Amino acid sequence: MGYRINKIVFTMFMAMATFSAGAAGECFLLSNGESIFWGDYSNGRLKLNPFFLRNGEQLKGSWPVYRKSTGEVIFESNGQNGPEIISIDINSDEMAFKYEGTGSFSALSKDGNLLAFVSDRQKVIVKDLSSNEFILEFDTDMSIWKRPVWLEDSVLVYSDRNSNLNAYSFLSGDNIEIEIDGYYPIGSVADSLFLTDSMAKLISKYDKNGEIIEFYHRHLSVGPSLFQLKDSNEILYSRQETIRLLFLDEKQSLFKMSLETGRDSLVSEGFALFGAANITLNEQARCR
Repeated sequence: MGYRINKIVFTMFMAMATFSAGAAGECFLLSNGESIFWGDYSNGRLKLNPFFLRNGEQLKGSWPVYRKSTGEVIFESNGQNGPEIISIDINSDEMAFKYEGTGSFSALSKDGNLLAFVSDRQKVIVKDLSSNEFILEFDTDMSIWKRPVWLEDSVLVYSDRNSNLNAYSFLSGDNIEIEIDGYYPIGSVADSLFLTDSMAKLISKYDKNGEIIEFYHRHLSVGPSLFQLKDSNEILYSRQETIRLLFLDEKQSLFKMSLETGRDSLVSEGFALFGAANITLNEQARCR
């Protein structure tokens, strides 16, 4: 079983272009790699509000995911002995921290039952949240250093330090061959996998039919994550800005991009995206 490339389409980005906005009044969680925020997106504008705990402190962490069935936010946190995967019930009065495992790059399957992360030994670990048991560890020749990504139908994609792509189906128990080299995953939208190259200079959309569409960024580096806005064909992602590079500032900013045209527009300056997650409607009020 494998994914095969049928054709390649090259589309150039046009920074700061204008196009229709995504869904109005959308609310989600996102991180800049240090802290977690509520994102209130409406009328083409993004308002960032700190995620405060009950004690008034802002939640520190990255790679937030949201488990709809339990109301839990799961994220990577800096523990005393290194990165840890932590969950909190945001509907509880205490918002107590629960330890899920030692590692980084938390990633939740589409059905919310399987949690994948990279262990302190740089191996991919999968935990069944329903049974609270670790069910699988992927042993590879090279250490894992990027976040694993889930596709539909419980397919997990991850890459090693040589950017070799690996995939595993939890429904069939089969390893899935992805016949492209030099890429690592940064996100997914439905059945499409989004990748970037080892130099982080482009974003590629890759689907089960084997079609790959590459969006080039020339000399601008893209960030490690992307996020689809609800009910739209648009994504949020971070990249460098030409104007900043002219002043030797390599900091990334948050952009919105149309997957139809490849055009993007600035959403938030100086905000590099390290994970984002949709939330349910009953949590929408917390954004505002």
